[in-house]
Amino acid sequence: MRDAAVDRNLSDARYAGWKVVEASWECLALVNQVFFEKGLAKSLGSSTAFNDRPDRIDELITTITTSSSSADILDAGEDLARGTRAVLRRAQASAPATTTIREQFQRGYPEFKDAVRKLRAACNRGDRVGANADAWPLQSDVTSMLDKTVVGLGDGNFNRHSEIDSAYRRHGLPDLMAYTSGPLATLAEQADLFDQRLGDLLGEHSAGWDDYRDIDEFRASM
Repeated sequence: MRDAAVDRNLSDARYAGWKVVEASWECLALVNQVFFEKGLAKSLGSSTAFNDRPDRIDELITTITTSSSSADILDAGEDLARGTRAVLRRAQASAPATTTIREQFQRGYPEFKDAVRKLRAACNRGDRVGANADAWPLQSDVTSMLDKTVVGLGDGNFNRHSEIDSAYRRHGLPDLMAYTSGPLATLAEQADLFDQRLGDLLGEHSAGWDDYRDIDEFRASM
């Protein structure tokens, strides 16, 4: 939609706009547990069936689908997407935890310990891009796993990192990604701190983190 608005291509803007309307409507139907039998075209006038819905939803959809201004279509599309996301975030916040720290990390510590080793090695050889590539999944995976012990619907593919990292921060794990632009020696130190605090956390919850000496021993047990 942004590209279409820049190019002032109304057909492209309308096409993309309908994609936004369709996706938003499906999300709202799912989160509100509403089922429409007659398809999208005949359902769009029934937004009141959604107990939780974006403000001005009908007005936004009308603009997206009928306006002759690609800029107006873009503005309405962004408002609709933003409003739909807010509805989904409220649903997430109300969902109970689906697992425990022990269940999430059982026997998993060797995998993370090996990831820390790779991150430290990248720092030691001065490979900044490689260190970033190792730090990101290490932090994001643990963040997502810990979030599920607090809220049941967190999703790293949907949520911003700051929306799902409260448990990660509460347990004192370092923000590795915040150090990836600075000295690699500092990032390596933070990786060691990450390793120590994750090990302590999993030990407190009897997550089986000390059952294996390293990743090779863990794999041999599978």
